[in-house]
Amino acid sequence: MLCMSVQACNSDDPGETPIPPATPIAEDQAAHDLAVQICAGLFDCDCSDASYYDDEAACVEARSAEIQLELDVYLDEGWQWNDECAGELLWTWRNWACLGPDSARSAANFDTRRCPLFHGTLDKGEFCYFTGYGDPCAPGLSCYDEYCIDAPQLPIPTGSSCGNGWEQLPCEAGSYCKYEYLDGSNTCTPYPKAGDGCDPGSGTLCGPSSLDLICDPETAKCVGAPGEGESCELGICAPGYYCDGGLDFTCQPRQDIGQGCGADVVCPVDASCINNECVLDPPLACELVGW
Repeated sequence: MLCMSVQACNSDDPGETPIPPATPIAEDQAAHDLAVQICAGLFDCDCSDASYYDDEAACVEARSAEIQLELDVYLDEGWQWNDECAGELLWTWRNWACLGPDSARSAANFDTRRCPLFHGTLDKGEFCYFTGYGDPCAPGLSCYDEYCIDAPQLPIPTGSSCGNGWEQLPCEAGSYCKYEYLDGSNTCTPYPKAGDGCDPGSGTLCGPSSLDLICDPETAKCVGAPGEGESCELGICAPGYYCDGGLDFTCQPRQDIGQGCGADVVCPVDASCINNECVLDPPLACELVGW
C-alpha cells in the first residue's frame, strides 16, 4: 500500500547530486519505473527484504509484474491514469533516499488527495471511498465525506474552510488547517510566529509540531519550546531534547545511536529504543516493498 501523504526540499549540499525534477510517467511505463525505484531503495539502503531477491534485476522483474496486476484492477474498471501525479510520486520516493521515516517525509511527502494517481467513473452524489491509489469519482469530482462532489480547488486559500466532513484539506503554503475547538470548524490559518497570541485552552502547541512553538499558559503567547535544563511541564522540548520526568520535568539532550535508553523518546529522531539501546529505524524506502 502507498505510504501517502507533496512538499519537498532538495539538498543544498554542493557535494550531492540534485534530484531531477518530476517528469510524467505514462500508464504503460509506470509499473516498471516504480519497480526500479522500489528495488533501488531496497538494495541501496540494505533493507532486510532485499534478501528475498537474487539481485536488483530480479527484484525489478518481480515487482513490475506485481505492480502491473494492481494497476490493471483500476484500469480494467475504466479509471483514468494521471501521468503527472505518477511522476510526482516517483520523484518523492527518489528524495527519500535512505532517510529514516520522519526525515524522509520532511524531505518530500506525497498526498494522493491533492494528486491522485487515478480518477474513477462515479458521478456526482454517488457514494464513494478514497483509495490509496486515487479518487473513485470522475474527473472534475472528488470523494469527500463518502460522496462525490465538485472538486475543490487545492490547495485551500488562507482564511477559507479546510474541513469537509471528517477530512482536513491541504492549505496553501504558509498556512495549515487549524481545528477550532469552540465550534468544530477547520480554517486555513497562517503559521504562527514566536510572540503571536494563542489560546492555552485549545492545546499546548502553537500550530503544527514542526514549528517547535508552544502556547505559554501564563502569557497566552507563542514561545519557543524549552531547551536543555529548562522546565517542560507541558511535555514538549526543542529539537534534540526530550522531557525527563525523572529530572524534575526538565529538557535533556537525546542520546546518540548506540547509547543506553529506557524509552524511544530518549533516542534521536528516526531511532528507537531496542533492548535498552538507541537503534536507527529502517529507512522509509524499505517500506515500499509492499507497494
